[in-house]
Amino acid sequence: PQSSYPRARQIAGILKAWIQAGQFELTQPVAALPGADSQIDFKSLPDRQPNGVLSMVRNRR
Repeated sequence: PQSSYPRARQIAGILKAWIQAGQFELTQPVAALPGADSQIDFKSLPDRQPNGVLSMVRNRR
């Protein structure tokens, strides 16, 4: 598996200890995300047809 709950809890415990010891510090944000009024023109990705490769890999199990 790519991730596991026990491993995530272990990492969370390590991170908690770092924060409590003052060894892990967060910084101020560098820049805010643009809002709806920013007049940025977002382009959507084109729709693609599945090529079957992923479905073939999943069916091999």
